[in-house]
Amino acid sequence: MIDLIAMSKWRKIKAAWEAETASNRALAKQFGVSEAAIRKRASSEKWVRRRCAVLTQKVRTAHPMRTDTKTAENPADLIPDLKGLTRRMIAELGDVSAHESEIANAITQETKNDKNEARRNAMLKAISLSARVQSLKALTQTAIMLKTDGVEMGKKAQKKRGAAQIAATGLFAPLQPPNLKTMN
Repeated sequence: MIDLIAMSKWRKIKAAWEAETASNRALAKQFGVSEAAIRKRASSEKWVRRRCAVLTQKVRTAHPMRTDTKTAENPADLIPDLKGLTRRMIAELGDVSAHESEIANAITQETKNDKNEARRNAMLKAISLSARVQSLKALTQTAIMLKTDGVEMGKKAQKKRGAAQIAATGLFAPLQPPNLKTMN
């Protein structure tokens, strides 16, 4: 038999969650359920916060998430997909830069009832200039690597290649089988 009281409680929790009247922790305390249960149900039933939905659509409509994943025996087969992913990530980084103040305001609104500022600080740090610069560095390095289509380019790779060439000749060359000569 379906528990009508529980269904009613979850409807109230969902309404409060979507209206952003309180944090997950406050809702859990108010309704006597765990915070994890609220997060799990919100995720599984795809609850949408009303205020954040508008901002999310503005920032993310141009770059929808890919849900299909691909595996390959040869890593070189993944290079075209990785190049596309790098392009999308750079575009998303540009969107974050363009809408930084709007995102910061949404974070402030989302975390205004939090007793501890750690969550707010972590979210603001994620969109900060230093985080965006680090992301851009990583994406640039990825783009350089992908541009070479798998050819090693770094100093370490150059030294390794040079050492292999030296080892193949001269004093460190592998021993050749002996030449057998017969005397007639």
